[in-house]
Amino acid sequence: VQRTAPGLSNDIPALERALLYNPTDALRGIDLFQAQKNRGDIDGALRTLEKVILLPNAPAYIRQEMAALYVMKQDYRRAWEQLRETLQKR
Repeated sequence: VQRTAPGLSNDIPALERALLYNPTDALRGIDLFQAQKNRGDIDGALRTLEKVILLPNAPAYIRQEMAALYVMKQDYRRAWEQLRETLQKR
């Protein structure tokens, strides 16, 4: 799956503001997700991806990222659901 390069910023408040001002920009959401994941805020990263996945221009790999986050939380049922959803859409 083709992935975008993560943003360089780890300034979560700035990334949150950027997404708030442009909520339809999936790349801003992905940058925020990456920063949250890097900081260890798995729940925040999941909340961000749940918003991004609803956007019409959301990348196809978002469900895989969500599955990986659920594995980190040891929620294997939800991880499998995300992977199954990914496989069904291919």
